[in-house]
Amino acid sequence: PSRPSRGRQQATPPSLATDLFAREALAVAAQAPSARLPVCVINGNLKFIKQPMLMGHYISARLGGTEYVVNMLTGGAMSEALDASLYPSTPGTHQVFINMRVDPEQPLALPRPAAVVVVGLGEEGRLRLSELTDTVRQGVMAYAQRESEQRGGGATGFELAATLLGSGGMGVRVGSAAQAIAQGVAEANQRLQRCGWPTVSKLHLVELYQDRATEAHQALTVLVESRPNDFALLPTLVPGAGAMRRPGDSGYRGAGYDLITAVQRRDQNDLPTIEYTLDTQRARNEVRGQATQAQLVDELVRVGADSENTDLQIGRSLFQLLVPLEIEPFLAGSNALVLQLDQATARYPWELLDTSAAQSGGSAADLLPWAVRTRVLRKLRTEQFRAQPAAAGRDGGVLVIGEPLCDKSKFAELPGARREAEAVAQALGESPLLAPDALQAVNALLSRPLRIVHISGHGEHRENGTGGVVLSNNTVLGPREIAAMRHVPELVFVNCCFIGQIHPDPKVPRNALGTRRAQFAASLAEQLINDGVRCVVAAGWAVEDGPAMQFALRFYQRLLAGERFIDAVGEARQAAWQARPAGNTWAAYQCYGDPDWRYVPPDAKQAAAAVVLPDVASAPSLALLLENEALKARYADVRTPAISQRRLDKLRQLQARYQPLWGGIGAVAEAFGLAFAECGDRDAAIGWYQQALRAVDGSASMRAAEQLGNLMARQGAQRNDKAQIDAAIKHLRPLAEMQPTVERHNLLGSAWKSLAMVEKGNAALAALRHSEAQYALAEALALASQADDLFYPIMNAMAVRQRIEGLEKKPRRALDAARVAAARSSLQAKLSRAPDFWSVVGVHELELLEALSQGRLAAARASIEQGIDDLAQRAPAGHMWDSVYKQALFVLSPCAEGPSSGESAAAKALLKRLKGLAT
Repeated sequence: PSRPSRGRQQATPPSLATDLFAREALAVAAQAPSARLPVCVINGNLKFIKQPMLMGHYISARLGGTEYVVNMLTGGAMSEALDASLYPSTPGTHQVFINMRVDPEQPLALPRPAAVVVVGLGEEGRLRLSELTDTVRQGVMAYAQRESEQRGGGATGFELAATLLGSGGMGVRVGSAAQAIAQGVAEANQRLQRCGWPTVSKLHLVELYQDRATEAHQALTVLVESRPNDFALLPTLVPGAGAMRRPGDSGYRGAGYDLITAVQRRDQNDLPTIEYTLDTQRARNEVRGQATQAQLVDELVRVGADSENTDLQIGRSLFQLLVPLEIEPFLAGSNALVLQLDQATARYPWELLDTSAAQSGGSAADLLPWAVRTRVLRKLRTEQFRAQPAAAGRDGGVLVIGEPLCDKSKFAELPGARREAEAVAQALGESPLLAPDALQAVNALLSRPLRIVHISGHGEHRENGTGGVVLSNNTVLGPREIAAMRHVPELVFVNCCFIGQIHPDPKVPRNALGTRRAQFAASLAEQLINDGVRCVVAAGWAVEDGPAMQFALRFYQRLLAGERFIDAVGEARQAAWQARPAGNTWAAYQCYGDPDWRYVPPDAKQAAAAVVLPDVASAPSLALLLENEALKARYADVRTPAISQRRLDKLRQLQARYQPLWGGIGAVAEAFGLAFAECGDRDAAIGWYQQALRAVDGSASMRAAEQLGNLMARQGAQRNDKAQIDAAIKHLRPLAEMQPTVERHNLLGSAWKSLAMVEKGNAALAALRHSEAQYALAEALALASQADDLFYPIMNAMAVRQRIEGLEKKPRRALDAARVAAARSSLQAKLSRAPDFWSVVGVHELELLEALSQGRLAAARASIEQGIDDLAQRAPAGHMWDSVYKQALFVLSPCAEGPSSGESAAAKALLKRLKGLAT
């Protein structure tokens, strides 16, 4: 850490932490007004941001979106903290993750965040802008404290990057998030100035999508106009690597499901009404109210929840009574939906509701009940919860209880519950606890940390408002016993009838379970949620043995296969419906929890998400979707054969669905070519680019023609096919002659270079000289136009010269110092303005060329490999590394194939490393 300069006044830390981190506003001395906070908005991929990164976390069992990406760049420290229940979740909480992998001796390596500051955002849909400002302020000050400690005191400023945290969920718009973040940073600066700690010297807001970045910039412009003494905004967006124009869907959500909040309010006549807030791919934050006649709804609920009910019309009537007409399409049209409910609306049987599609001649899929064709999950809005619950973790055990002992004179035997417990235990690889008495059941529950608890048996509600699973001697296993657990399970599945409700209805007679109206939100489930259980499944009324067994088995089968909680619930509900469509067991299960939670065995890695094929309504939307898929592949976070195959599978499914509709449109064909090229299927990409150029509408760009020649040359080199490379050169030459550009001469130089790799003797040398000439033309054009990629033709020309000298067995000459300096200057300029893959890898390629020409490749090998590994963390796309490998093979193979020496060994090692990345 740098030390303060002489004469600098050392900052005196506050006497108490609350002096700095207090939530109350602190007055700033009038005689010391704060400087303006410079703000800029970057439209690009956050992987290329070097500043410490501020990001938010909604309560969730997984790291999604930007958190997932940055977690990969920090060695998994964030996911480890989340697994240990040490991750910030509620507003005002924060955690600083210092990136220990930063190498200060590699100043030109691709920047990664120096640190990550995660702040809690609470539950999605409940974050207020004031809370967002507050949590940003607290997080910034926490990082400033770290900076002060690292520097040994002093108030030198630091730059900070931030995502548009909060804007991927419900209730916070992009512009509002940008303003709240800027205000939070400014407030932090005011407080930090008072104690002499480092302040934020510049705020970089990073957003992948151009339309969202533009909206953020516009909102910040308004903020600057209203507070010109506090903020200074760069007047334009800063272009960054990997930027996308906009999401493929009309809306934007940071989660793979729609979220709809339904809470009960009172209207002007003090009558109950349900207020809806939508956050879907098709609508944001639309609020509608639906008045309800409580007595009529309750009567329908009472009849519909009877296990003997087979009248499907009750569900359709309830849907129309509870759901406003204008939002019906959003509920009925979703394929994954989370209903966020309060205690009043949680008592309604939402899973039993149905649309009227079956009455209007809908499709076969529409004939399925709404909750069967839509993956419906619940979330309970509650103000009471256990702070920082201790989770059992991946090593926690599994407890399966089947038919606990109870009073047989009052409760019938449940052989189905016993069979279910045996089947579930077998699926989970555990032994079930069958017919335990009260002592055995409670001891098993409290004896060790448990990750999964599954109970099948009777349930009962008690007059004192408690209740739970019926045990021996008139006891129950209920909320109080669950609260006594020191470690909170991740999943609790309670397959019991008539467990106590959230709000007992005093009007309901309780003299017999069979005649009492079923209640739909178990007090046991509520207590589990309050205690911090991530996922709860509870039966709201009596269930039938067969469908109940199918629900449980399918649920655990899908969980063990690595599927998300919401997907496992959806398939389980479908299995229960298929077992008995005329019944209503499929609707009895109320499933609360984190949609993205997955069960990951202690010795297994998390299964990847299944491919979800989006719906596209127009050719431009399809082209945009394909463009985004190409960029995701280029800057993919994880590169494994399985994930690469899924990307290709998705493209092929899109091709099968939409080629008959819009495949003849040039722009669409070009987008398919781009996507297949980025995902590694060159043959498909070449075919699509050819189709794009043949399209009669002429909407394909000239870049399609360039890329066709480029891919043909690369494929010819890959297959040692001289004819295909010749065809590529013939295709590219007229383009360069018609309109010379740096890119076209570079592509021709590359094609000639590929030809040199398959030719022999004098033919190979002639091809190399053609290549050198093309790169020289590209260099001249780049110099004349002051292009920011001047380094590319210079370095390739030098590489060709190295190859020629190697083949001619002549002593290697030192590289032209002036050209090396020009290439390095061009690389540094590109890195400072808008770093991308080619500029970063160019630094290491230039280092390799210099070392090779000077005979010190062995000494430079470790430094070159370290830079390569750093870049591979951020841009693992195989076809991009294939280009790097081919270039290295082109330059190094004469050395690697030469006499055994330290230089030849270093050349072989570097080629092996790059080949691994390429394949």
